[in-house]
Amino acid sequence: MSILSEERVNFHRYLIKNEILTHAPFSKFDANYICSNADNGQKHSVLVTNLLAAKVAKKAGVILVDRKKKDGQTLGNEFEEACALYLKNAFLRLGSLRPGNWEVQKISGRKQSVLGKYEQYRHLAELGHLAAEHPELRNFLGDGYTVAPDVVISRVPEQDEVINTSANVVDGDSCHQAMLRATNHIDKIK
Repeated sequence: MSILSEERVNFHRYLIKNEILTHAPFSKFDANYICSNADNGQKHSVLVTNLLAAKVAKKAGVILVDRKKKDGQTLGNEFEEACALYLKNAFLRLGSLRPGNWEVQKISGRKQSVLGKYEQYRHLAELGHLAAEHPELRNFLGDGYTVAPDVVISRVPEQDEVINTSANVVDGDSCHQAMLRATNHIDKIK
């Protein structure tokens, strides 16, 4: 079995064993049960998730637990943790395709300061600071809107010695904005 197939089965097994993916009695839409990831108001959602969960459980070699689904926030947090674990177990095994020192992290906070650690979200942190300083901008953007990924995969910046292992790639006169260089990482978040 390939790495990705093996990790997918492990992921599904984890979801079922930790009662993130469960099913409970249900008497609507010609269904006898409903899975924890179904929308109970949508017939197709109920029927498709029931079929999919049965297939996943069979492939994982485990039995779905008869249990009412957990509260939304609890279930969501546990699912995010399971996804982060899957990515750690799968993505980090692909070092020959993506060399470097990688981290997989579940984002538990939705603050701009947390997201601002990541280059692709830094502008949102800056925008948050500007909105805090300028009420008219905050009113335009709205207080509650933030982009917030559940899990982030990031490459850890490298020391120049590592970058220059096989050749003199960088020096004090080049690449001052390259986020790959550890020397360029100054905490820009207030």
